[in-house]
Amino acid sequence: MTQSIGDWSKYLSKEKEKDYFISLYSFLNSRINSEIYPPRGKWFKAFEYSSFNSTKVIILGQDPYHGDGSLSQKTPPYHPPLEIFTKSWNQTM
Repeated sequence: MTQSIGDWSKYLSKEKEKDYFISLYSFLNSRINSEIYPPRGKWFKAFEYSSFNSTKVIILGQDPYHGDGSLSQKTPPYHPPLEIFTKSWNQTM
């Protein structure tokens, strides 16, 4: 992983050494000449939007990368499932 991911590097450095991560990274790199979205330089782009220390909750999901110009690891501000989650979260908390 050569992309700068801020203070996340400190916490993810051990993950990079684990078999699953090495396998995933090798798989993606082996298909570098294939059409993959997001492009290689943006695989870890989401980490640039926040710091580890300021992160309270991580919601895992899959953006539909089906072509150039698709979502870029950042949920649109009015994403319906996110709105439903936010309302539910606010009522619970």
